[in-house]
Amino acid sequence: MGNMSAKRMAGLSIMWGPVITLICYFAQQLVILAGVDWSDAAANKDAWVAGGSLTVITSLIIPIALFMLVYGVFHILDEMRDGGNGDALARYAKPMMLIALAGYAYANGFPIVVVNNPDMGVDAIYAQWAIFSMSGILFTLAFLITFSAMGSRDEYKGTFNTVAIWVAVLAVACSIIGFVNSGLGGTMTQIVGVTYLVHTVYAISLGRGMLAGE
Repeated sequence: MGNMSAKRMAGLSIMWGPVITLICYFAQQLVILAGVDWSDAAANKDAWVAGGSLTVITSLIIPIALFMLVYGVFHILDEMRDGGNGDALARYAKPMMLIALAGYAYANGFPIVVVNNPDMGVDAIYAQWAIFSMSGILFTLAFLITFSAMGSRDEYKGTFNTVAIWVAVLAVACSIIGFVNSGLGGTMTQIVGVTYLVHTVYAISLGRGMLAGE
C-alpha cells in the first residue's frame, strides 16, 4: 500500500466511492425511509430513529465514500490545471465540490444525533433538509462543470461524457426543484438518485481507465 501511486489510488477511489455511496443511499431511501412522506418532518425523524444501527452506519459511511469519489475526481481535475482546455472550469469545480462535500458530511450527522436523542424535536430534520438540499445543488452543479471540463479534453471527449453532462443538467434542475417545492421533494430525490446511477457507471469506467494506464 505504501508504494501505491496517486493515480492508482484515485482510480480505485473513483470506482468504489460512488458504489459504496449508492448502496448506503438506497439503503436509507428504500429501507429506512421507505413509505415515508418526504414533506413530513416528524415522520422522517421517527423513521431515522427506527432505523437505529442502519441509520448510524449509513450516515457514517456516506461522507467517507463521497470523499473517495471527490479524491478521484480531483486527480482528474488536477491533470487539467496546466492552462490548457478545461483548466478554467476545473478551477471552478473544485471549491464548489469541496463545499458540497462538507455540507453532505454535516447533513449526515443529523440522523445520528436524532437516533441518539429520540426525544428531540424536528428542528434537526429541517436543518438537515436545508443543508442537504443546498449541498445537492452545489454537488450536481460541480459535476456538471467537471464533465464539461472533461469534454474539452481529447482523452475524455466522447458519447459517455456527453451523456454524463446532460444527466448532470437533469440532476441540477431536479435538485433545485426539489428544494424550492417541498411537495416534489420526494420525486425529485428519486430522479436524482437515478442520475447518480448513470454517473456511477461513468465513474467506474473512468476508474478502470486510470488503473489500466498504470
